[in-house]
This record gives sequence, C-alpha cells and structure tokens, in this order.
Amino acid sequence: MKTDWAKLTPYTFPLKGMTKPTEICDVMKQLGIDKYVYELRNNHTIKYGMSADNEKLHGARIYRQVGHLASWGTAKIVGNNGKPFLDIDAEFKNRYGANINHEDIIVTVWGFDNYPWRTVNIRKELIEAESYLISQYEMVHQEKPVGNLFDESYWNNKSAPLKSVWDNIFE
Repeated sequence: MKTDWAKLTPYTFPLKGMTKPTEICDVMKQLGIDKYVYELRNNHTIKYGMSADNEKLHGARIYRQVGHLASWGTAKIVGNNGKPFLDIDAEFKNRYGANINHEDIIVTVWGFDNYPWRTVNIRKELIEAESYLISQYEMVHQEKPVGNLFDESYWNNKSAPLKSVWDNIFE
C-alpha cells in the first residue's frame, strides 16, 4: 500500500537554540503529533525514521536519538535508549568529516495522527512511509542516508487486513 502524502502536512522546526533535548518533545506536543515519520538533516539528510509504538512523550524517538549528541553538553542523554545514534554520529564524521551538532539539525515531521489508515497495522504503514522516503533519497544520491543503517524492506512483503474489511467483520 502506498502512503497518501497529499493527506499529510510536513512540519519543520530547527533544534538551534534548544538547550535541553526535552524541548523536542515540547515542540512535538505543541504540534499535537504522536504518530509520525521524520527526517533529520543539516547540510545532509542524516536519517529518516518513525515514531515508536506507545511512546509516553510526543517526539520521544527523536528526543532519545538526538539527545545523545555531545553538543547538548551536560543536558545530553546518557541512557541506553537511543544510544545507537552515537554510531550514526561516528559514521557521519567518517563520511562527512565532522560530528553532528544538534544546533545544525532541522527536523521535518509528517504527522499521522489524523491519517486515514488503510490497514489495521499502523506500524506497517509508518514503516512503508519511512521506506518510501529512504528509497526516494537513495534514487537521487545512490546511497542511503548515513543514519538508515538497517534494511527494513522486508516489511513491504508483509500483509495486513484492510481497515474497511476489519471494521465490517467486527461491527
């Protein structure tokens, strides 16, 4: 199934001037976005991603990943959740010659909270949207963004019941 991008509004905000990673959650809450796909970029697209299931905070996935960057100083996150983003930072430095600084990051999110889901598997539809963004990038640049290390294209072959059929069965 294809994502209907015409039914989604992209929201973009910079991390410049933020002093604590929790400010990312504040912005996402203000936007009212809970289910989303996102792009992190500076001069380069760093990563495409998606919200995690049952996040307690708005924008928690972005917060957990970007929050590990050294540029936050003493406010940086030190837990294990999102720590693999440090591997992305190291690979970014290897590829582009500099570490990622949160002050240079611009976040774009596409909120799916009011999206007309076609299946009962919201996670599958979010993964398909994320995969679409990655594949569009790859077609232009002949490589994936540095932060999209794993291939999740196997989700493209998984099926899910259509929401309309599911709703008719369980009326």
